Amino acid sequence: MAEKKTSQRPAAVTVAGGIALFAVFGYSVIAAIFLWDAGLFQRGQDVVLLSGRALTPQGRELISAAVDVIAASVFIILAIGILRMLPWAWTGFMASAALLLFINLVRYFNDEPRYLMKLLLVVVVFILNQTQVREVFGVRGHDASK
Repeated sequence: MAEKKTSQRPAAVTVAGGIALFAVFGYSVIAAIFLWDAGLFQRGQDVVLLSGRALTPQGRELISAAVDVIAASVFIILAIGILRMLPWAWTGFMASAALLLFINLVRYFNDEPRYLMKLLLVVVVFILNQTQVREVFGVRGHDASK
């Protein structure tokens, strides 16, 4: 009889998936706050996105909220992939984390710092970059022992 091979999920993968799910919650809440501040939920208020060629404060908040909604949507998929230990989830999360860290750096210089989100992204990148975790996802990395 063929034995079914069970693969145990390392604790680091569970922590990374949990942080990714928390990031979904965080980005969703931030997006809702930006949409509320932009006045999109208030009746009878016109939303002006552009003034000439420049974005209005409402326009900036709407774009920021759209980025947060997209980030939350991507992180739902990646969190499920990480928890199921699918190989593409590791690559997708690392690429998404790099892009979001860049976006958060731009936000920092535009006086909109998000320290907690940056911290969470950096922590998950460190967790996913451990040799044991990379092996679970089938990612080969530099081996310092050779």
